[in-house]
Amino acid sequence: MLFLLLPLLTALFPGGDSGKNRGFEEPVSFHVMQTSSFHNHSWVHLSSGWLGKLQTHRWNSSSGTIIYLYPWSRGNFSNKELMDVERLFQLYFNEHQDFYISQLMFQDPFDLQVTVGCELHSGKGFLGFKQVAIQGYDFMRFQNETFLPSPKGGEKAQKACKLLNFNEAYTQRLHRLLSDTCPHFTLGLLEAGKAHLQRQAPQSALGWILFAVIVALALLTGLGFWFGKRW
Repeated sequence: MLFLLLPLLTALFPGGDSGKNRGFEEPVSFHVMQTSSFHNHSWVHLSSGWLGKLQTHRWNSSSGTIIYLYPWSRGNFSNKELMDVERLFQLYFNEHQDFYISQLMFQDPFDLQVTVGCELHSGKGFLGFKQVAIQGYDFMRFQNETFLPSPKGGEKAQKACKLLNFNEAYTQRLHRLLSDTCPHFTLGLLEAGKAHLQRQAPQSALGWILFAVIVALALLTGLGFWFGKRW
């Protein structure tokens, strides 16, 4: 059903530069911001989830669980789906600790910054993204199912991208998360949190976007009923 919803959303409320030209404050997006610090031979992970400019989630590094900052922060995902996401985060943190220390040979201390998520773009639907920085400088990014090194990343960025691109299972899993899971979760957040979000910014682009989502979902429900009657 998502393929029917996206054209209506992008036509009514395009993101990116075209959205700004029409007076909208920001495109529809959900992203996770991660900061990992390796000091004194130990890791500290900080992570948060954001719907646009509103923080909706936080990572509890002690328990390895997601903290939902609002009752609607679970979106329309089931408990099992959310537990699967938690396990992916736990696996991700363990894997990238070994990757940057054992394989890329980064030395203590260093800081890693990652932004990953999806954003609605006019005419293109949701586009996923992942950007990695080391010590505040661009290191690499994930685009079109491929990791690309930043010129500022040097030889280590090139080596990192080569190793990650060689791991097809990882790149395909990341692509599915960004192109499928993230858009579905974002739309679920907009629907589940519409009352709260409309109270926070009733005149903003987000309020109009929520209206578009509700109208689109209503149209899809009607289409589903119509097809059911015909078939």
